[in-house]
Amino acid sequence: MFTTTFVSAQSEALKVVVNSLGFYKQTKDINYLAKAKKSIDSLITTRKDSNNIEKSIYKGLVYATILQVDTLNKLNQPADFFDQTTAFTDKLSTHRKVRQYPDELKFIKDCIANACISKGFDYMGKSDFINAERFFKKAHYYAPRFKPLNMYIAYSNNKLGNLQDAAKFYNDLVLTDSTSAEIIQAAANINMAIGDTVKAIDILKNGRRILPDDKFLVLDEANIYNNKKDYHSLEPLLPVILEHNKNNADIAFVAANCYD
Repeated sequence: MFTTTFVSAQSEALKVVVNSLGFYKQTKDINYLAKAKKSIDSLITTRKDSNNIEKSIYKGLVYATILQVDTLNKLNQPADFFDQTTAFTDKLSTHRKVRQYPDELKFIKDCIANACISKGFDYMGKSDFINAERFFKKAHYYAPRFKPLNMYIAYSNNKLGNLQDAAKFYNDLVLTDSTSAEIIQAAANINMAIGDTVKAIDILKNGRRILPDDKFLVLDEANIYNNKKDYHSLEPLLPVILEHNKNNADIAFVAANCYD
């Protein structure tokens, strides 16, 4: 929390906001966030105030932090507080002077993304994958570099039967060298389900490059070749498969057919 270095307040009035945020950081008492919000709201009452970049940055910091940490709405924010905060942040992002505050803007967006992810998981727990996918996509908008979101979106789309969309997000995940065997298998299976065998094979080949010791990835690739009766492509995989499955009669039978 508060990993960013806050802007230095230029006006005496903003010091109440700054101090309240500081006390919240020390104590984690959300009542200090309520005090910070009350103070910043009182400082933005005219169009001139709204155009003041420093006041706007602090408003974004306060609102986004509340959105992230007060998930039970103990501060009794209005029902549209989430929409208020996202709309304000979207407008703030276009301010001509916002480039002076890249860390603060990123912090604001990260807070909103975290709030969206929390809501997404709440809906996922209720098997409401329509709203889960909606909030995960909102989170992706504010934190596009947070790769796990691709998995959350892909999973939700898979549950909804949107296999093309699920494949897109799974495919993005497997492009990184830090991916896992489970994600690689899921991506390959989704592509098989939509009939893109070539893509599925490419994913598994890349997965074996990243995880050369994973016996299930090579077996998945071999199964595709076997089902296609593409024994020429299957043959180079057999030594590895047989090494991991010495006592498997089915695999031995497939190998015999291949060598024949």
